[in-house]
Amino acid sequence: MLQRVGPSERFFHELKAIEETKFRFAEEVPAYEYVEDMAENMQLYPPEDYITGSELFFEYDPEVRFFLKLPCEK
Repeated sequence: MLQRVGPSERFFHELKAIEETKFRFAEEVPAYEYVEDMAENMQLYPPEDYITGSELFFEYDPEVRFFLKLPCEK
């Protein structure tokens, strides 16, 4: 159904809540992994997203389909 209809805002907010919970209660990683992830995030994201990186969703955009792994429309 998602491939046919596309993402809905309700589904996005459900995924967002799940990812926020996973991020908040994630197991602690060794310091060297944390530093490595932070250095990578500094190359990919603006300063306000260095810590969260790709772990959290912030705003709904129906054009963004990557998190659903849906084929892009041509």
